[in-house]
Order: sequence, then structure tokens, then C-alpha cells
Amino acid sequence: MGMESYYITLDVEDLKFGDSIRECFKQRYRVSECKMPSGKLFKKSIVDDSRFVIDGKAVVTITKMQNKTEITFELCFSNYENNLSYIYNVAQWISSLGIETKLIVLNSEFDFSTLDCEKFKKIVSESFSGKIQQFSAHYGKINADILPHDFYNLIRRTGINRKK
Repeated sequence: MGMESYYITLDVEDLKFGDSIRECFKQRYRVSECKMPSGKLFKKSIVDDSRFVIDGKAVVTITKMQNKTEITFELCFSNYENNLSYIYNVAQWISSLGIETKLIVLNSEFDFSTLDCEKFKKIVSESFSGKIQQFSAHYGKINADILPHDFYNLIRRTGINRKK
């Protein structure tokens, strides 16, 4: 996890549609492949089959365990405030598909059912406050949806410079 990204994990107990959760996402969100830069000049991107992208905003990883499913969202600070509300709404939907949902942010667990949007935002903002400040100091406010693994290539191509 670089300076540009942050992770939020939901630990959902007895998730309905656990075997087809990706298909459930497709019914509600625009789902696309997670393409990673190959790291080599003029090479095509590599498709990461273990993850997918929703609405061009977040990379989603699903890990199934016995009666629990972990759903991890990786987002970029480039559109932080808008995407925080967006991911809260996604988390609410996912929470409704299971018996109990825990929010995990930087190894701290919270009962998701007790969180409204403002409490959720406060937890995430406090957890990543140092990184948020660091990102803002370097890049300012960008307000564009950029996937974390695309951030550095995109800022190089578009000319978004470090704040001076």
C-alpha cells in the first residue's frame, strides 16, 4: 500500500450468494477486470483474475473462509471524500446480505451495524489521517476517480504535479 491508497475490509458472516458475490456486484455496479501495469515499457497490462474493479473507483478482493467472507476494497485518495461515501453505501448493501458484518480498518474491528455514514467516515479518516495529509501535501485536491495501481502512471501522463 503506497501513499496513494487505502484499504477497507468487511468481514461478513454467512454471506448470502457467497459463491456468486461477484455476480451480485455485476447486478448493482459496473464491474470490470482489474488490469495491472506490467511494469515493462510497451507491454500490455496484466489481468488480475483474483480481483475486480467496481465503477472505476475501487479494486475488490474477495476471500472466502468457512462461514465468513472477507471483502477488501482498495481505493485511491485522489477522490477521497466522494469515494468514502460511495464505499459506505457499497458496504451497507453487502452488510444486508449477511448475518453480521465487521468493518476492519488497519487491524481495528468495528461492528458495522452500529455505524452510520458519519461514524464510518470518522473511523476511516482517523485511521488514515497521516496518509491523507501526506497525499494532500504532495498532490493537493485531485477530485478524480483513479485506481491505486494506475495513480503514478496517470499523474505522469496528465501532468498532475506535486504541490509546491
